[in-house]
Amino acid sequence: MPHQKFPSADIKPRYAKGHISVFGINSVYPRTPWISAWWSAAFPGFGHMYLGKYLHGFVLIIWELMVNDLSNLNMGIALSFLGRFEEAKAQINQDWALLYVGVYVYSIWDSYRYAVEIKKSHVLAEIEDAPITPSDVSFFDVIILDKKNPWAGMVWSILTPGLGQLYGGSTIVGTFVLAWWIFVCYKAMAIRAWLYSFLGDFSSAAAIVDWQWFLFCLSGQ
Repeated sequence: MPHQKFPSADIKPRYAKGHISVFGINSVYPRTPWISAWWSAAFPGFGHMYLGKYLHGFVLIIWELMVNDLSNLNMGIALSFLGRFEEAKAQINQDWALLYVGVYVYSIWDSYRYAVEIKKSHVLAEIEDAPITPSDVSFFDVIILDKKNPWAGMVWSILTPGLGQLYGGSTIVGTFVLAWWIFVCYKAMAIRAWLYSFLGDFSSAAAIVDWQWFLFCLSGQ
């Protein structure tokens, strides 16, 4: 198959390799479909974020927080881990829990399907040799494609989720994840629970933590 070259950035390819703007950096490259599906199973929306489908991921994450909270699903899961199955069943709001199932399964299926399609689009973009603008300068920000250290991004994400995305140039995603992390930690009383745990006062930590929200922290971390 012939390799078509694009001599000018003014010529727009049919299949783009990526895009850089003040809102962040996004790129089309092969993702492993089962990893995308696994992230969606862990937390609906994360699989789509992994694929670069940020708007789709934002919608599913907000849906997950709302419906999971209204159904008390995380509390039921936490009680089930402790073997308190009758209490877990009593906690679950069945009306909201049944509403949860359909979108949860859709999230897993759609993230797997889209990972396959992205791989196909990447191959076509490579054939076209699609260009990527290496920088974007605006009134709000200066975005430059430079080399990032993956370990540095991982360390920042471990310390505070969202900072790794900001380091990588994903401004909107990093801001959303950082705001989500602060809100969930506040609702779960997570910071004080971790402080008590570091001091060895595990009984106080277990007494104040809100397990319904704390499980969101575990999946987000």
